[in-house]
Amino acid sequence: MNSRKGLILLLAIYIIASLIYSFSSHSTWDDDCPTRYYNTRISLSDPTQFLSIWNRPLFVLIFALPVQFGAGAIPVLMIIIAAFSTYYLYKALEFQQIKNAYLIVPLLLFQTFYFSISRNAETEQLAVAIFCFGYYFMVHKKWFLFALILGLLPLARLELVLLLPFSALILIKNKQFKLIFLMGLPILLWHIAGVIITGDVGYLYNQTLGGENKTNRYGHTSFGHYFERYIYFVGPIIFFFLLFGIVKALFSKLKYDLYIFLQFLAGFFIYVVFSWKLNMGNAAGFMRNLAPVSAHAAVIALWGYNFWLTILSDKKSKIVRDEQPIFEELSKSAFNKLSKNEKLIYRASEKKFMNQRAKQKEETKAAIRRQARKRIFNRIGMVVFVLVLVLISWTYFQYELRSHHKFGNKVDYHLNFLVIGGLSFISLFFLFFPIKSKIIDTALASIVVLTMLSFTLVTEPPNINQNEERSKIR
Repeated sequence: MNSRKGLILLLAIYIIASLIYSFSSHSTWDDDCPTRYYNTRISLSDPTQFLSIWNRPLFVLIFALPVQFGAGAIPVLMIIIAAFSTYYLYKALEFQQIKNAYLIVPLLLFQTFYFSISRNAETEQLAVAIFCFGYYFMVHKKWFLFALILGLLPLARLELVLLLPFSALILIKNKQFKLIFLMGLPILLWHIAGVIITGDVGYLYNQTLGGENKTNRYGHTSFGHYFERYIYFVGPIIFFFLLFGIVKALFSKLKYDLYIFLQFLAGFFIYVVFSWKLNMGNAAGFMRNLAPVSAHAAVIALWGYNFWLTILSDKKSKIVRDEQPIFEELSKSAFNKLSKNEKLIYRASEKKFMNQRAKQKEETKAAIRRQARKRIFNRIGMVVFVLVLVLISWTYFQYELRSHHKFGNKVDYHLNFLVIGGLSFISLFFLFFPIKSKIIDTALASIVVLTMLSFTLVTEPPNINQNEERSKIR
Protein backbone atom coordinates (compact mmCIF):
# COMPACT_ATOMS: atom_id res chain seq x y z
CA MET A 1 0.00 0.00 0.00
CA ASN A 2 1.32 3.45 -0.93
CA SER A 3 2.11 5.22 2.34
CA ARG A 4 0.45 8.54 1.48
CA LYS A 5 -2.63 6.94 -0.08
CA GLY A 6 -2.91 4.55 2.87
CA LEU A 7 -2.75 7.49 5.27
CA ILE A 8 -5.53 9.40 3.53
CA LEU A 9 -7.73 6.30 3.24
CA LEU A 10 -7.33 5.37 6.92
CA LEU A 11 -7.99 8.92 8.11
CA ALA A 12 -11.10 9.06 5.94
CA ILE A 13 -12.34 5.75 7.39
CA TYR A 14 -11.80 7.07 10.92
CA ILE A 15 -13.61 10.36 10.27
CA ILE A 16 -16.60 8.77 8.50
CA ALA A 17 -16.95 5.89 10.99
CA SER A 18 -16.63 8.25 13.98
CA LEU A 19 -19.28 10.63 12.64
CA ILE A 20 -21.69 7.77 11.91
CA TYR A 21 -21.11 6.13 15.31
CA SER A 22 -21.36 9.47 17.09
CA PHE A 23 -24.70 10.55 15.65
CA SER A 24 -26.07 7.00 15.89
CA SER A 25 -25.37 6.89 19.62
CA HIS A 26 -27.92 7.89 22.25
CA SER A 27 -25.41 7.89 25.09
CA THR A 28 -21.97 9.33 25.80
CA TRP A 29 -18.84 7.47 26.86
CA ASP A 30 -19.68 8.15 30.50
CA ASP A 31 -21.81 10.44 32.63
CA ASP A 32 -19.15 13.14 32.88
CA CYS A 33 -19.71 14.22 29.27
CA PRO A 34 -23.18 15.83 29.66
CA THR A 35 -22.04 17.70 32.78
CA ARG A 36 -18.96 19.05 31.03
CA TYR A 37 -21.12 20.08 28.06
CA TYR A 38 -23.58 22.06 30.21
CA ASN A 39 -20.80 23.66 32.28
CA THR A 40 -19.03 24.75 29.10
CA ARG A 41 -22.25 26.10 27.63
CA ILE A 42 -22.74 28.52 30.54
CA SER A 43 -19.08 29.52 30.69
CA LEU A 44 -19.64 32.77 28.77
CA SER A 45 -21.91 33.98 31.58
CA ASP A 46 -20.04 32.18 34.38
CA PRO A 47 -16.25 32.66 33.93
CA THR A 48 -15.47 30.36 36.89
CA GLN A 49 -16.17 27.44 34.56
CA PHE A 50 -12.95 28.30 32.72
CA LEU A 51 -10.97 27.66 35.92
CA SER A 52 -12.68 24.47 37.04
CA ILE A 53 -10.25 21.58 37.46
CA TRP A 54 -13.11 19.21 36.80
CA ASN A 55 -14.07 20.93 33.50
CA ARG A 56 -10.41 21.32 32.48
CA PRO A 57 -9.58 24.87 31.26
CA LEU A 58 -8.35 23.79 27.82
CA PHE A 59 -11.62 22.03 27.03
CA VAL A 60 -13.68 25.09 27.99
CA LEU A 61 -11.37 27.43 26.06
CA ILE A 62 -11.76 25.34 22.90
CA PHE A 63 -15.49 24.61 23.14
CA ALA A 64 -16.99 27.67 24.87
CA LEU A 65 -18.13 29.14 21.53
CA PRO A 66 -18.79 25.97 19.48
CA VAL A 67 -21.19 24.47 22.07
CA GLN A 68 -23.45 27.48 21.74
CA PHE A 69 -24.55 25.83 18.48
CA GLY A 70 -25.46 22.59 20.25
CA ALA A 71 -23.90 19.41 21.64
CA GLY A 72 -23.22 18.12 18.11
CA ALA A 73 -20.33 20.58 17.83
CA ILE A 74 -18.32 18.50 20.32
CA PRO A 75 -17.99 15.23 18.36
CA VAL A 76 -17.42 17.05 15.07
CA LEU A 77 -14.63 19.22 16.46
CA MET A 78 -13.14 16.38 18.53
CA ILE A 79 -12.94 14.13 15.47
CA ILE A 80 -11.22 16.90 13.49
CA ILE A 81 -8.71 17.46 16.33
CA ALA A 82 -7.97 13.71 16.57
CA ALA A 83 -7.50 13.28 12.81
CA PHE A 84 -5.44 16.46 12.40
CA SER A 85 -3.11 15.70 15.32
CA THR A 86 -2.61 12.10 14.13
CA TYR A 87 -1.64 13.42 10.71
CA TYR A 88 1.09 15.54 12.33
CA LEU A 89 2.30 12.56 14.33
CA TYR A 90 2.57 10.70 11.02
CA LYS A 91 4.56 13.62 9.56
CA ALA A 92 6.96 13.46 12.50
CA LEU A 93 7.49 9.71 12.06
CA GLU A 94 7.89 10.13 8.30
CA PHE A 95 10.50 12.81 8.93
CA GLN A 96 12.36 10.32 11.15
CA GLN A 97 12.13 7.77 8.31
CA ILE A 98 10.24 5.25 10.45
CA LYS A 99 9.00 2.45 8.21
CA ASN A 100 5.22 2.02 7.69
CA ALA A 101 4.56 5.37 9.36
CA TYR A 102 1.03 5.47 7.90
CA LEU A 103 0.07 2.62 10.26
CA ILE A 104 0.12 5.13 13.11
CA VAL A 105 -3.46 5.99 12.10
CA PRO A 106 -5.08 2.65 13.03
CA LEU A 107 -2.56 2.03 15.81
CA LEU A 108 -3.77 5.23 17.50
CA LEU A 109 -7.26 6.08 16.31
CA PHE A 110 -8.56 2.50 16.28
CA GLN A 111 -7.40 1.54 19.74
CA THR A 112 -10.61 -0.10 20.97
CA PHE A 113 -11.64 2.37 23.66
CA TYR A 114 -9.79 5.40 22.30
CA PHE A 115 -11.89 5.24 19.15
CA SER A 116 -14.98 5.93 21.26
CA ILE A 117 -13.36 8.38 23.65
CA SER A 118 -11.89 10.48 20.86
CA ARG A 119 -15.29 11.90 19.84
CA ASN A 120 -16.73 12.46 23.33
CA ALA A 121 -16.64 15.42 25.73
CA GLU A 122 -13.59 14.08 27.55
CA THR A 123 -10.19 15.71 27.96
CA GLU A 124 -7.76 12.81 27.69
CA GLN A 125 -7.79 13.02 23.89
CA LEU A 126 -6.76 16.69 24.08
CA ALA A 127 -3.64 15.54 25.94
CA VAL A 128 -3.00 13.07 23.10
CA ALA A 129 -3.31 15.85 20.52
CA ILE A 130 -0.85 17.99 22.49
CA PHE A 131 1.71 15.17 22.44
CA CYS A 132 1.23 14.61 18.68
CA PHE A 133 1.77 18.28 17.84
CA GLY A 134 4.59 18.57 20.37
CA TYR A 135 6.39 15.56 18.93
CA TYR A 136 6.14 17.07 15.44
CA PHE A 137 7.64 20.35 16.67
CA MET A 138 10.36 18.47 18.55
CA VAL A 139 11.66 16.43 15.61
CA HIS A 140 11.61 19.59 13.46
CA LYS A 141 13.42 21.51 16.24
CA LYS A 142 10.73 24.21 16.47
CA TRP A 143 11.48 24.75 20.13
CA PHE A 144 9.26 27.77 20.82
CA LEU A 145 6.16 25.95 19.53
CA PHE A 146 7.26 22.75 21.30
CA ALA A 147 7.43 24.52 24.68
CA LEU A 148 4.22 26.44 24.05
CA ILE A 149 2.10 23.40 23.10
CA LEU A 150 3.50 21.18 25.88
CA GLY A 151 2.73 23.94 28.38
CA LEU A 152 -0.97 23.38 27.65
CA LEU A 153 -0.77 19.75 28.85
CA PRO A 154 -1.76 20.46 32.50
CA LEU A 155 -4.73 22.50 31.26
CA ALA A 156 -6.05 19.35 29.62
CA ARG A 157 -5.07 16.87 32.37
CA LEU A 158 -3.50 18.46 35.44
CA GLU A 159 -1.85 15.24 36.65
CA LEU A 160 0.24 15.19 33.47
CA VAL A 161 2.29 18.07 34.83
CA LEU A 162 4.39 15.17 36.16
CA LEU A 163 5.43 14.42 32.56
CA LEU A 164 6.67 17.94 31.81
CA PRO A 165 10.20 17.24 33.17
CA PHE A 166 10.72 14.93 30.16
CA SER A 167 10.02 17.86 27.82
CA ALA A 168 12.13 20.17 29.98
CA LEU A 169 15.07 17.76 29.59
CA ILE A 170 14.66 17.92 25.80
CA LEU A 171 14.85 21.72 25.97
CA ILE A 172 17.89 21.59 28.27
CA LYS A 173 19.64 19.11 25.97
CA ASN A 174 19.11 21.53 23.08
CA LYS A 175 20.19 24.55 25.18
CA GLN A 176 16.74 26.15 25.11
CA PHE A 177 16.80 27.09 28.80
CA LYS A 178 14.55 30.18 28.59
CA LEU A 179 11.75 28.21 26.96
CA ILE A 180 11.34 26.09 30.11
CA PHE A 181 9.69 29.16 31.70
CA LEU A 182 7.37 29.47 28.69
CA MET A 183 6.32 25.85 29.20
CA GLY A 184 5.34 26.65 32.79
CA LEU A 185 3.47 29.86 31.91
CA PRO A 186 -0.02 28.41 31.15
CA ILE A 187 -0.36 26.64 34.51
CA LEU A 188 0.98 29.73 36.29
CA LEU A 189 -1.63 31.94 34.60
CA TRP A 190 -4.32 29.39 35.54
CA HIS A 191 -3.27 29.58 39.18
CA ILE A 192 -3.14 33.40 39.19
CA ALA A 193 -6.62 33.59 37.63
CA GLY A 194 -7.87 31.15 40.29
CA VAL A 195 -6.37 33.29 43.06
CA ILE A 196 -7.97 36.46 41.68
CA ILE A 197 -11.45 34.98 41.20
CA THR A 198 -11.66 32.74 44.30
CA GLY A 199 -9.39 34.64 46.69
CA ASP A 200 -7.63 31.36 47.55
CA VAL A 201 -3.84 32.03 47.50
CA GLY A 202 -3.11 28.29 47.30
CA TYR A 203 -5.76 27.67 44.64
CA LEU A 204 -4.19 24.85 42.59
CA TYR A 205 -2.49 23.23 45.57
CA ASN A 206 -5.70 23.11 47.56
CA GLN A 207 -7.52 21.65 44.56
CA THR A 208 -4.95 18.86 44.14
CA LEU A 209 -2.41 17.85 46.79
CA GLY A 210 -4.37 19.73 49.42
CA GLY A 211 -7.32 17.43 48.77
CA GLU A 212 -5.39 14.23 49.35
CA ASN A 213 -6.74 13.90 52.89
CA LYS A 214 -10.29 13.59 51.57
CA THR A 215 -11.80 10.15 51.14
CA ASN A 216 -11.91 8.65 47.66
CA ARG A 217 -15.62 8.09 47.19
CA TYR A 218 -14.96 5.31 44.68
CA GLY A 219 -12.45 3.43 46.81
CA HIS A 220 -9.16 2.10 45.45
CA THR A 221 -8.26 -0.52 42.89
CA SER A 222 -5.58 -3.21 43.01
CA PHE A 223 -2.05 -2.60 41.71
CA GLY A 224 -2.69 -4.94 38.78
CA HIS A 225 -6.01 -3.31 37.81
CA TYR A 226 -4.76 -1.52 34.67
CA PHE A 227 -2.30 -4.26 33.72
CA GLU A 228 -5.11 -6.84 33.55
CA ARG A 229 -7.36 -4.54 31.53
CA TYR A 230 -5.06 -2.67 29.17
CA ILE A 231 -5.56 -5.20 26.38
CA TYR A 232 -9.24 -4.22 26.38
CA PHE A 233 -8.36 -0.55 26.00
CA VAL A 234 -6.03 -0.88 23.01
CA GLY A 235 -7.45 -4.10 21.55
CA PRO A 236 -5.55 -7.40 21.18
CA ILE A 237 -3.85 -6.58 17.86
CA ILE A 238 -2.31 -3.33 19.05
CA PHE A 239 -1.53 -4.97 22.41
CA PHE A 240 0.40 -7.70 20.55
CA PHE A 241 2.58 -5.21 18.66
CA LEU A 242 2.92 -2.94 21.70
CA LEU A 243 4.55 -5.79 23.63
CA PHE A 244 6.85 -6.44 20.66
CA GLY A 245 7.82 -2.76 20.66
CA ILE A 246 8.59 -2.80 24.39
CA VAL A 247 10.70 -5.95 24.03
CA LYS A 248 12.56 -4.45 21.06
CA ALA A 249 13.24 -1.22 22.94
CA LEU A 250 14.54 -3.07 26.00
CA PHE A 251 16.78 -5.49 24.12
CA SER A 252 18.20 -2.76 21.93
CA LYS A 253 19.33 -0.92 25.06
CA LEU A 254 16.69 1.76 24.60
CA LYS A 255 18.04 2.69 21.21
CA TYR A 256 14.66 4.09 20.32
CA ASP A 257 13.36 7.46 21.40
CA LEU A 258 13.51 7.63 25.19
CA TYR A 259 11.17 10.59 25.12
CA ILE A 260 8.36 8.31 23.96
CA PHE A 261 9.25 5.13 25.79
CA LEU A 262 9.90 6.61 29.24
CA GLN A 263 6.87 8.91 29.04
CA PHE A 264 4.67 5.93 28.24
CA LEU A 265 5.96 4.03 31.26
CA ALA A 266 5.78 7.08 33.54
CA GLY A 267 2.28 8.05 32.34
CA PHE A 268 0.98 4.50 32.78
CA PHE A 269 2.36 4.26 36.31
CA ILE A 270 0.98 7.68 37.23
CA TYR A 271 -2.53 6.31 36.71
CA VAL A 272 -1.68 3.01 38.40
CA VAL A 273 -0.57 4.87 41.55
CA PHE A 274 -3.50 7.31 41.44
CA SER A 275 -6.13 4.57 41.35
CA TRP A 276 -4.22 2.24 43.69
CA LYS A 277 -3.17 4.58 46.51
CA LEU A 278 -4.18 8.25 46.11
CA ASN A 279 -7.44 10.07 46.82
CA MET A 280 -7.07 13.30 44.84
CA GLY A 281 -9.29 13.41 41.79
CA ASN A 282 -11.27 10.43 43.09
CA ALA A 283 -9.42 8.10 40.71
CA ALA A 284 -11.52 4.99 40.26
CA GLY A 285 -9.58 2.91 37.78
CA PHE A 286 -11.62 4.14 34.81
CA MET A 287 -10.06 2.91 31.58
CA ARG A 288 -10.29 6.28 29.83
CA ASN A 289 -7.69 7.60 32.28
CA LEU A 290 -5.07 5.68 30.28
CA ALA A 291 -5.94 7.51 27.06
CA PRO A 292 -3.30 10.28 27.47
CA VAL A 293 -0.54 7.76 26.69
CA SER A 294 -2.36 6.36 23.64
CA ALA A 295 -0.10 8.14 21.14
CA HIS A 296 2.99 6.88 22.96
CA ALA A 297 1.57 3.35 22.88
CA ALA A 298 0.81 3.68 19.16
CA VAL A 299 4.38 4.72 18.31
CA ILE A 300 5.83 1.86 20.39
CA ALA A 301 3.41 -0.54 18.67
CA LEU A 302 4.68 0.73 15.31
CA TRP A 303 8.22 -0.08 16.41
CA GLY A 304 6.91 -3.53 17.38
CA TYR A 305 5.19 -4.06 14.03
CA ASN A 306 8.35 -3.20 12.11
CA PHE A 307 10.43 -5.47 14.37
CA TRP A 308 7.91 -8.30 13.94
CA LEU A 309 7.96 -7.88 10.17
CA THR A 310 11.76 -7.86 10.11
CA ILE A 311 11.88 -11.22 11.91
CA LEU A 312 9.25 -12.76 9.66
CA SER A 313 10.92 -11.45 6.51
CA ASP A 314 14.26 -12.94 7.55
CA LYS A 315 16.07 -10.25 5.61
CA LYS A 316 19.81 -10.15 6.09
CA SER A 317 21.12 -6.79 7.18
CA LYS A 318 23.60 -5.20 4.85
CA ILE A 319 27.09 -5.57 6.26
CA VAL A 320 28.96 -2.29 6.00
CA ARG A 321 32.62 -2.81 5.17
CA ASP A 322 35.41 -0.32 5.66
CA GLU A 323 36.81 1.29 2.55
CA GLN A 324 39.06 -1.14 0.68
CA PRO A 325 42.80 -0.27 0.93
CA ILE A 326 44.28 0.87 -2.36
CA PHE A 327 47.14 -1.18 -3.80
CA GLU A 328 48.25 -1.26 -7.41
CA GLU A 329 49.80 -4.64 -8.18
CA LEU A 330 52.79 -4.54 -10.58
CA SER A 331 53.64 -7.06 -13.23
CA LYS A 332 56.90 -9.02 -12.86
CA SER A 333 58.65 -6.97 -15.57
CA ALA A 334 57.52 -3.68 -14.02
CA PHE A 335 58.71 -4.84 -10.60
CA ASN A 336 62.15 -5.74 -11.97
CA LYS A 337 62.58 -2.22 -13.29
CA LEU A 338 62.26 -0.75 -9.80
CA SER A 339 65.27 0.32 -7.79
CA LYS A 340 66.25 -1.65 -4.70
CA ASN A 341 64.70 0.94 -2.37
CA GLU A 342 61.48 1.07 -4.45
CA LYS A 343 61.25 -2.73 -4.32
CA LEU A 344 61.44 -2.64 -0.50
CA ILE A 345 58.69 -0.02 -0.34
CA TYR A 346 56.56 -2.04 -2.75
CA ARG A 347 56.94 -5.27 -0.73
CA ALA A 348 56.04 -3.42 2.48
CA SER A 349 52.92 -1.96 0.86
CA GLU A 350 51.97 -5.36 -0.52
CA LYS A 351 52.32 -6.98 2.92
CA LYS A 352 50.26 -4.24 4.56
CA PHE A 353 47.56 -4.62 1.91
CA MET A 354 47.39 -8.40 2.35
CA ASN A 355 47.12 -8.03 6.14
CA GLN A 356 44.33 -5.45 5.84
CA ARG A 357 42.43 -7.58 3.35
CA ALA A 358 42.73 -10.65 5.59
CA LYS A 359 41.53 -8.63 8.57
CA GLN A 360 38.51 -7.36 6.60
CA LYS A 361 37.62 -10.90 5.56
CA GLU A 362 37.71 -12.04 9.19
CA GLU A 363 35.59 -9.05 10.28
CA THR A 364 33.06 -9.82 7.54
CA LYS A 365 32.89 -13.47 8.59
CA ALA A 366 32.43 -12.39 12.22
CA ALA A 367 29.64 -9.98 11.23
CA ILE A 368 27.91 -12.76 9.28
CA ARG A 369 28.17 -15.06 12.31
CA ARG A 370 26.76 -12.34 14.60
CA GLN A 371 23.92 -11.76 12.15
CA ALA A 372 23.14 -15.49 12.06
CA ARG A 373 23.16 -15.68 15.86
CA LYS A 374 20.88 -12.65 16.02
CA ARG A 375 18.41 -14.27 13.61
CA ILE A 376 18.41 -17.46 15.69
CA PHE A 377 17.92 -15.44 18.89
CA ASN A 378 15.04 -13.50 17.31
CA ARG A 379 13.37 -16.70 16.12
CA ILE A 380 13.70 -18.44 19.49
CA GLY A 381 12.50 -15.26 21.20
CA MET A 382 9.51 -15.09 18.84
CA VAL A 383 8.48 -18.67 19.63
CA VAL A 384 8.80 -18.19 23.40
CA PHE A 385 7.07 -14.80 23.25
CA VAL A 386 4.00 -15.94 21.33
CA LEU A 387 3.59 -19.11 23.39
CA VAL A 388 3.74 -17.15 26.65
CA LEU A 389 1.36 -14.52 25.28
CA VAL A 390 -1.14 -17.17 24.17
CA LEU A 391 -1.00 -18.73 27.64
CA ILE A 392 -1.51 -15.36 29.33
CA SER A 393 -4.39 -14.54 26.97
CA TRP A 394 -6.09 -17.85 27.73
CA THR A 395 -5.65 -17.33 31.46
CA TYR A 396 -6.34 -13.61 31.99
CA PHE A 397 -7.85 -11.97 28.92
CA GLN A 398 -11.08 -13.92 28.38
CA TYR A 399 -13.34 -11.96 30.68
CA GLU A 400 -15.99 -9.52 29.53
CA LEU A 401 -15.68 -5.92 30.66
CA ARG A 402 -18.81 -4.17 31.88
CA SER A 403 -19.08 -0.38 32.16
CA HIS A 404 -15.63 -0.20 30.56
CA HIS A 405 -13.64 -1.41 33.57
CA LYS A 406 -15.46 -4.11 35.57
CA PHE A 407 -14.91 -7.78 34.83
CA GLY A 408 -18.00 -9.94 34.51
CA ASN A 409 -18.32 -13.19 36.44
CA LYS A 410 -18.37 -15.45 33.39
CA VAL A 411 -15.41 -16.44 31.25
CA ASP A 412 -17.27 -15.69 28.06
CA TYR A 413 -15.16 -13.22 26.11
CA HIS A 414 -12.94 -15.17 23.71
CA LEU A 415 -12.12 -12.53 21.07
CA ASN A 416 -8.86 -11.47 22.72
CA PHE A 417 -7.60 -15.04 22.83
CA LEU A 418 -8.69 -15.78 19.26
CA VAL A 419 -6.97 -12.68 17.86
CA ILE A 420 -3.78 -13.23 19.86
CA GLY A 421 -3.84 -16.88 18.79
CA GLY A 422 -4.29 -15.91 15.13
CA LEU A 423 -1.38 -13.47 15.21
CA SER A 424 0.74 -16.07 16.98
CA PHE A 425 -0.07 -18.66 14.30
CA ILE A 426 0.90 -16.19 11.55
CA SER A 427 4.13 -15.44 13.40
CA LEU A 428 5.09 -19.09 13.74
CA PHE A 429 4.08 -19.87 10.14
CA PHE A 430 6.31 -17.19 8.65
CA LEU A 431 9.21 -18.23 10.87
CA PHE A 432 9.32 -21.45 8.85
CA PHE A 433 8.29 -19.82 5.54
CA PRO A 434 9.83 -16.32 5.66
CA ILE A 435 8.27 -13.47 3.71
CA LYS A 436 10.20 -13.04 0.49
CA SER A 437 7.67 -11.17 -1.64
CA LYS A 438 6.54 -7.54 -1.44
CA ILE A 439 3.03 -8.75 -2.31
CA ILE A 440 2.88 -10.95 0.80
CA ASP A 441 4.29 -8.08 2.86
CA THR A 442 1.51 -5.76 1.63
CA ALA A 443 -1.16 -8.43 2.04
CA LEU A 444 -0.07 -9.04 5.64
CA ALA A 445 -0.20 -5.31 6.42
CA SER A 446 -3.69 -5.12 4.87
CA ILE A 447 -4.90 -8.07 6.95
CA VAL A 448 -3.54 -6.51 10.15
CA VAL A 449 -5.14 -3.12 9.38
CA LEU A 450 -8.52 -4.58 8.38
CA THR A 451 -8.61 -6.77 11.48
CA MET A 452 -7.72 -3.78 13.66
CA LEU A 453 -10.47 -1.66 12.16
CA SER A 454 -13.14 -4.34 12.13
CA PHE A 455 -12.37 -5.50 15.68
CA THR A 456 -12.90 -1.99 17.04
CA LEU A 457 -15.97 -1.22 14.94
CA VAL A 458 -17.63 -4.51 15.90
CA THR A 459 -16.78 -4.52 19.60
CA GLU A 460 -17.49 -0.82 20.22
CA PRO A 461 -20.75 -0.10 18.37
CA PRO A 462 -23.01 2.86 19.23
CA ASN A 463 -24.94 2.53 22.50
CA ILE A 464 -22.95 -0.46 23.72
CA ASN A 465 -22.88 1.05 27.20
CA GLN A 466 -26.41 2.42 27.18
CA ASN A 467 -28.35 2.01 30.43
CA GLU A 468 -31.57 3.30 31.95
CA GLU A 469 -29.90 6.30 33.57
CA ARG A 470 -28.11 7.41 30.42
CA SER A 471 -31.21 6.94 28.27
CA LYS A 472 -32.80 9.81 30.20
CA ILE A 473 -29.89 12.18 29.47
CA ARG A 474 -30.41 14.23 26.33
